[in-house]
Amino acid sequence: DVLFNCAGVGYRGTALDTSMEVLREHMQVNFFGQVAVVKGLLPNWYETAKARKFLPHLIQVSSVQGKFGQGGRSAYAAAKHAQLGYFDSLRAEMEAGGIGRVTVCLPGYINTEHSENAMLSDGSRSGLHDQNAAAGASPEYVGKDILSKVACGHREVVSSQASGKLGVVLRNVIPELFLQQMARRYRKKFGGSPPPSSSVKCLFPSLCVFAILATLSFLFLH
Repeated sequence: DVLFNCAGVGYRGTALDTSMEVLREHMQVNFFGQVAVVKGLLPNWYETAKARKFLPHLIQVSSVQGKFGQGGRSAYAAAKHAQLGYFDSLRAEMEAGGIGRVTVCLPGYINTEHSENAMLSDGSRSGLHDQNAAAGASPEYVGKDILSKVACGHREVVSSQASGKLGVVLRNVIPELFLQQMARRYRKKFGGSPPPSSSVKCLFPSLCVFAILATLSFLFLH
């Protein structure tokens, strides 16, 4: 059995403007709905594992925003972080018991109607095809990329443009600098007052790591 768990709704709105009702609705669709489908199949997978020639494979489509959140996407990022945590835990349980495999896919922007159907902070539909979506990868490319890496046995697939892949790396390697840049990016787009500047001393370790990564990238890519 193969379950390709891919469904959900986008989101556009600040944390301040998002009511708890809208937040719960968003989590219901993007997290609990995904989990409910899997929960319906798990008992059978566990009961029949020993008799199966081929173990079941769950392919869960999440988002790079399961790795990092950006301004204006609080509800969406929360649901995707919840997905990633849940299915990472489920993977460990299923693999340990010889029950099946789990691959979590983390696409970036895709050129679909996802942004047009995104939920706003008041629960209404966005109706706008934003620039990021327009510049995103095609669904065909993302689908082929995911399937090719799943076939190679990957447990996690980051199917994104360079900016999304870089974001996943920087969030883990130099988080302080990355988070500062995310705030700066949001402020540049929507306005706001600059936060208190971080001292050079505080950012020095991050800058050193960044310099090392940049040097290695130059050496290996040129």
